Amino acid sequence: MLQYLNNCPFTVSVAIMRHTPNCADGGDWTKEGWWNIPPGGSRIPYGGDLDDVYPWWCDFIMSSNQVWPGSGIFRYLTLRRFEWCEWVSSTDAFQANMFLFNVDGRPDKIFDIRP
Repeated sequence: MLQYLNNCPFTVSVAIMRHTPNCADGGDWTKEGWWNIPPGGSRIPYGGDLDDVYPWWCDFIMSSNQVWPGSGIFRYLTLRRFEWCEWVSSTDAFQANMFLFNVDGRPDKIFDIRP
């Protein structure tokens, strides 16, 4: 399971990118969002066992006044709800610097989001 806990005094929004070989619209990844998490809340963007899937993932976390650091993996996202293959975009998209992380063969990964 991939879970995000919001320990900020404001709502945060999370988008993820997961490995999906031969995604129908091109590329080997699916990007999707948004999970809006109120202060003190949590969301689970992926409920399966992470040790059963590709170990590398990406996320993008933002609020109305903050964007968390990325790893230099830039992909186009939109502010509306979406589920796109890696290279899909739209006229309302923006380029997001996504954060690359490895789940290290564990079944669960929990991110504690702090300001």
